[in-house]
Amino acid sequence: MTVMANIYHTGFTVDDLEASQDMLTRALGVEWAPIHIYDPLPLWRPGIGWTEERFRVAYSRPSPHQFEVIEAPAGSFYDPARPQDNHHLGMWTDDLGGEVERLLSDGWDLLCAKGEPAQGYGTMAYLRPPMHGPVMELVSTELRPMLLAWFDEPFPA
Repeated sequence: MTVMANIYHTGFTVDDLEASQDMLTRALGVEWAPIHIYDPLPLWRPGIGWTEERFRVAYSRPSPHQFEVIEAPAGSFYDPARPQDNHHLGMWTDDLGGEVERLLSDGWDLLCAKGEPAQGYGTMAYLRPPMHGPVMELVSTELRPMLLAWFDEPFPA
């Protein structure tokens, strides 16, 4: 079962990645891991099927809790104009498929996942709660070593 201690990032979709990083740096003094570009990231979406999402993303560092800022084109899953998806909480889970199924049985809506239901939803899934509130991004702990290495990457020269 997911627990609050497993929340490791707060994500925002933004119109301008660098301007958003600058604002958060000035306001909170955070530093940033290098920007990563997904071109593309395949995502499975209910009622749509497989899509190829293209976006730029950066995580703050160092901290046990990161800010994630995502810049994506209009019409994409990460489009900041989509009010239901412009913020989320990222949470580690050891059993992504089981957690998705548990939340779906509690009335949550699956927005997209890194795999189809028959594949156990892959290694990440976004779900919207039945009441107003932030979207939850469940992330498999399989990805933890890769993401933690990314957060600690040296800045480009």
